[in-house]
Order: sequence, then structure tokens, then C-alpha cells
Amino acid sequence: MNESTRLNQLRNKTPGNAPRALVPVPCVSGVLAFAVSVLSFMVGRAQNETILLLLAFMLFTPLAYSFSALLVLSMLHRRKITGLKTRIAPAQIIAGGETALFLETINSETCMMTQGISVKPKDNAVKTTYSSKAFFQFPAILIRYKLYLATKDNKKITLILGKDFFAGGRSAIHIPLRGAYFGTEDEVAMFDVFGFFVFTYRISCGDQARICASPSLTNAAPLITHFSGGVNRRTENQIIKTDDLIEQRPYIPGDDPRRINWKLYGHSGGLFIREEDKEPPPHTQFVMIICAEADSALYRPSAEAGYENAVPGAAETDALCETALAIAAACAKDGINVFTGCPGIEFSNEDPGSAAEILAFPYSAPKPLTEPLPAVPPNIEEEIVILALPAICNDVTGALDRYITQKSALRKITVLFIYNDEKLAGPAEASAFLYGRIEGVHAKAIRV
Repeated sequence: MNESTRLNQLRNKTPGNAPRALVPVPCVSGVLAFAVSVLSFMVGRAQNETILLLLAFMLFTPLAYSFSALLVLSMLHRRKITGLKTRIAPAQIIAGGETALFLETINSETCMMTQGISVKPKDNAVKTTYSSKAFFQFPAILIRYKLYLATKDNKKITLILGKDFFAGGRSAIHIPLRGAYFGTEDEVAMFDVFGFFVFTYRISCGDQARICASPSLTNAAPLITHFSGGVNRRTENQIIKTDDLIEQRPYIPGDDPRRINWKLYGHSGGLFIREEDKEPPPHTQFVMIICAEADSALYRPSAEAGYENAVPGAAETDALCETALAIAAACAKDGINVFTGCPGIEFSNEDPGSAAEILAFPYSAPKPLTEPLPAVPPNIEEEIVILALPAICNDVTGALDRYITQKSALRKITVLFIYNDEKLAGPAEASAFLYGRIEGVHAKAIRV
């Protein structure tokens, strides 16, 4: 078995399937080779066949070497492996960008080393130092670090890193698609090039999202009308009339004569134009909720690159989140506060960056499909805008139906059904028609 075949086996194996071995574990090829060597030895001794004895010797020698070398290396490196940990920085990126995986080792005798600068840690703090030395290896024995990350909608990132990573302690990670990527465990694997034995050790990484890939700002924001306290959103300035004798300038032919300050003319005898104050647009804000439930009867996994293994609705949800980010960015440009939320995530209106981080989670975090839409904080008395995917089955829109039933009598709700394929125009218009019949709900289908 060559190295590429062995690496493919590692890629197809999830961390949960790998035991934390104390000794090297035989692989299928190792078991078969051992069985053939024993059988050849027994038959060769019984029949006095030199060829069979030679075959048994040729098989048993690499078996014994592989097991012995891996056993020695596992004993030598176990303490070092148990002290390994990784860090991904930055954890918040834009889909299509790159982040970096850093390898660190826990060291209780040294202080923290960051780019060659020694920083004395606080008492009882974890003391770490970047790994800078490669693991010792025997000939024909390889060591690999495996990083396995995945979203709930089955977007996967798998990296198999070799000796260069252990020597340098850093590797780039390309994140092509939006999503919250989770990975509770990484693996360190040592194996022989023959594929006979493997020694694996799993490194716990916690249950939080390790990478949040926000949607890219590619879609134009749809035109929607917001309400705040019953007043339509106004982005232009409005003139405020005033009688104050300030901000005056001489009259120039062509100026509006209605702006002449006649009171000042009575005192000075000259014509002056009043520079009137401008009233800023009224303060407006609204709540935007992302409902990413996908109708499995309507959607199919996209055939585009990167979506082959994704669940139905993954590509459409990405377009939904890109549209939500475009709305948040456009509103922030107009000075409008947007409270953004999705199931399992608290509302945030700090800035578009916060909204972008939240928009990495819809349909990609390990939340059940029955998770209710987030409750709007009681101190926010504004319009609610819900971005949802079109559907043809009522079962998948249970959370949306329950939310509208509870809230429509209290607040104005706008539901935007976002679709990115002409084939979904019919279901989108049908969904908008059905929800638009509910009192207090304005529904609209928007193609992006």
C-alpha cells in the first residue's frame, strides 16, 4: 500500500471512528499480511518448501519492523502529543478567504512565546510555546496531523498535514463556502508506508465553532420600505424654517425670493438669504430574522463546486445570507440600526461585522430544524423583517408559522422569500401570496 492510498483512508475516516490507542493498531492489510506469513511459515515447515518460508520471512520482517518502530515512537512522543493543541486565527473570515492553523505545545516550565517575545503569564494560567521542532521519525514511518471540520449542511474541510507542519507549526486553510465549521477533535496519526499498523491520538478541541465563514457581500440589497413608529423611512434631509438672525448671506439673483429675510431687510436695508438648518433623517431601526429552513421536497443538492456533499438547500441558504448581509450593510450606510438574529443566536446590532458573523450560522450550526425563531427583546418595538426560503410543504415552515401567529397581532411583519433560481419563482410567489393573506403580514418574493 502506497502513501497516497493510506492518506485517502485517513481522509475518509472521521475522528469519532479512531480509538485513542495505547499501542499501534493493525490495519486490514496488516492482519492479512500477518495471516499469510503465519500460514506460509506453517505450510513451508510442513512441506519443507523454501519458497513459502522465504515468503513468510519477507512478510514478517516489515510487520515486525513497523510494529516495533511505531511502538517505540508512540512511547517516545506520547507525552509530546498529549501536550499538543491547535489554534485557528482569525476564526472570523469571509467565505472564499484563508485563515491559519497554528500548532502549539503545552509547557509548564516556560512562559508564553509569541513571535520570539517572552511574555510572563499570570498565575495559574496555561503556559504555552509554539512548536518549533519536528518529531523524530524512523525510516518508512510517517506522522500526520489531521484537521476535520464540517458544517451541519455537510460542507467539509479536511487537511492532512505532514512533517512541515510539525516543524513550522503553521498551515493555511482555505474556506471556500459560508458556514460555521465545527470540529470537536483533531488527530495525530503515525503509520508505516506499508499500511500495516497505525497509532492515532485524538486532541479535544471543544464543541464551539472553530471557524465562522461569513457570506461575501456580492448581492445588491433589495429595496424594502421600513417603518419606525408609524413613519416611513426617510433618507433625505428636510429643511427646518427658522427666524434666527444667523447664517445669512447676501442675496444673489436667481435665489428663491421666498428665502429672503425681510426682517433683516427692515433693519439693514439689504437683501439677505437665510441659510436654513437641515433636519437629519428620523432615527430608524428594525429587526431582521433569518429563517433558513429548507424544504427537502423542493430543493436538491447543488452540483456546483463545493456543494456536491451538501444537504438540500445549502446553496440557496448561502444566497439568503448574502442578501441579508447586503441589507444590513445598506442600512448601516443610511444610518439605520439593524438587529440581526437567527435560531440559536442572540440579536446583535453593533455593526455590519457583527451581522456578518451571525450570518455564518444559519443552517450550518448543529441546531435541529425545529429550533424556534429567536424572540425579539421586549425593549425593541420595531418592525420585524424575516428572510426565508420558498417552500411547498407546510411541515418545514412550522417555526415560521408559529412565530407569525404569535407576533403578527402585535407588530408589523415583513416576510421576504429569497430565491436565486428561476425554477423557484413559482414556489416563491405562492409562498408570498399565502403569507400575505395573514393580517399584519406583508410578504414579497425577491430574486437575487
